[in-house]
This record gives sequence, C-alpha cells and structure tokens, in this order.
Amino acid sequence: MSTRNEIVNKLLKSFISSYNITRVEEDEHSLVAVCEYFEHSEKYVMSKKAELWSADCEEFLYVFEKEKPDEDWYKKIMERTITDGMERMNVGPGHMYTYVTMMIICDSYNDDMATLVKKSKFYKSFKWGFHGWLNYRVLMVNAETAAMCSNREGRSCVKSVRKVLKTQ
Repeated sequence: MSTRNEIVNKLLKSFISSYNITRVEEDEHSLVAVCEYFEHSEKYVMSKKAELWSADCEEFLYVFEKEKPDEDWYKKIMERTITDGMERMNVGPGHMYTYVTMMIICDSYNDDMATLVKKSKFYKSFKWGFHGWLNYRVLMVNAETAAMCSNREGRSCVKSVRKVLKTQ
C-alpha cells in the first residue's frame, strides 16, 4: 500500500484549500501538522445592522504519524490535543461548535488500540449550549492495509479520508 509519509502528504494536500496548515518539524509525540478551519455565517435583514443570527464554527485537526501506537502514547496525545484545542477556540456569543480532531497515521495497530479509539470521547458545552459546544473526533489509519477506525463522532472523517486516498 502507501507509506505513512505518502498518506500524510496526500491528506495535507487535500486539506490545503480549506485549512490553515502549520507543519511541525520536531515533536516528542510525533505531531506532523496542525490544521485550523474557521467559518463565520450570518443572516441579516436589509442591512448588516439588523442581524438575525450569526454562527462561528471551528475545527482544529492534529495529524500524528507513529509506527505502532500504544495506549500510553494515545492517552498523552488525546489529553494534549483536547487541551490545545480548548486554548485555541473562541467561545462566546455566536460560537456554534468546535471540533478537535485527531488523525493518527500508523503502520499497524492492534485490536486493543482500535477498541480504545472507538471508545474515546470528549464533549463539552458552554453556557448550557448557548455559547456552543466542543466535540472530540479521532481517526486512525493503517498505512499498510488502508484500514481505518474512529470514534462515533469521527465516522464522517473516515468517509472523507477514504475518498481522498482513493482519488489521489
């Protein structure tokens, strides 16, 4: 199949039109890139002063590359990505949602890792949901077999990544 590096490059190439991508050169936890997405939508009547509603949506995508991930490493990077994502987000009136997405590209993973990924979750609402929420999504890609696993929130990512890896 493809190597980890080839998959990372294909994914980042496809993300470049939607995300602000920052490549990371040296990282103790195998972080390759941080991708940021921001969207502001609003609806108004006649003039912009008569605003009906506005919504801010954000996503912070962390791409990791690891030969064979293990449970301790996964727990460290999960905590790190959620903490970093919460520091980057802008909560307030008009904030709708923030996705903190972790993508792990590896050579292989065992069943225990797949189970850990599938069971991982984190959700936080702000001001009872009036100032939006944060959702944690994770996707793990096996570079050798092209197998993927994700948590429940990350299922939409699986479809997108599969499409990218097939087309390029």
